[in-house]
Amino acid sequence: MTELPNEPIEAIAKESETVAPSGAALPPVESDPPATPPPPTTPMPPAVEAPAAHASDEWAGFYSLDPRCIPMDRWVGLVGSPFLSALVVSVLLAVGEWWLKWGWPWVAYAALYIAVFGAMVWFSLMWPVWEFRRSRWRCDGVALEIHRGIWWRRRISVPLSRIQHVDVSQGPWQRRYGLAKFTVYTAGSHHSSVDLNNVAWETAHWLRDRLMVEREVIDAV
Repeated sequence: MTELPNEPIEAIAKESETVAPSGAALPPVESDPPATPPPPTTPMPPAVEAPAAHASDEWAGFYSLDPRCIPMDRWVGLVGSPFLSALVVSVLLAVGEWWLKWGWPWVAYAALYIAVFGAMVWFSLMWPVWEFRRSRWRCDGVALEIHRGIWWRRRISVPLSRIQHVDVSQGPWQRRYGLAKFTVYTAGSHHSSVDLNNVAWETAHWLRDRLMVEREVIDAV
C-alpha cells in the first residue's frame, strides 16, 4: 500500500489556487485599464461681481476688464500729458497773439500751461478708473456683448453666426502689463470689426478658442 505524502493542507490549498487542472500555471488576472482622463478644458475666467447688490443689476453675468489696465492707462496718460499740454498752449498762443491780438504776457501763458498740465494729470489719473467701472463684456453662446463708454454709453452685440475670424494683439504697454486687445471681424459693413481692449492675455486666448468652437457648432447646425 502506497503512502500519500504528508504535506500540509495549507500548501495543497495554495497549489490548487495557482495551478490549473492540466498542470499549467494560470495567467495572472489583469485588472481593468485605468479610465482615460477627460481632455483638458480651458478654464473659464472668473465672473466679475456686480458693483451694486440689486436683484435687477444690469451687470449680472458680465465680465470686467483686467484691473491692470488702470495703472497702464495712467502711465500712458502721464507720459503724454506734458506734450499734449504744450500742444494746447501753443495753439492758444498762436490764435490769441497772431489772430485775436490778446497781447498776454508770457507769464500768463506759463500759468495757462501749468493749469492745462494739472488738468491733464488729473484726467490721466481718474479716467482709467471711470472707464474700468463702465466697461463690461460677456459671451453667452449666442452673441458677444460689450458695454463701454463714460459720457456716451455704447452697447455692442455681435451674433456669433456673423463672426468671420478673430485676432489677438498686444502693444508695447499691453505686453508689459500682460494685457491684450481682442478684435472680432464680422460679415457686413456695420461694425465690421469690434475691439475688446485691455483684457488679460490668457482671457483673450480663452475667448478666441470659445468663439471658434461656438462658431463651428453653429455651422454644423
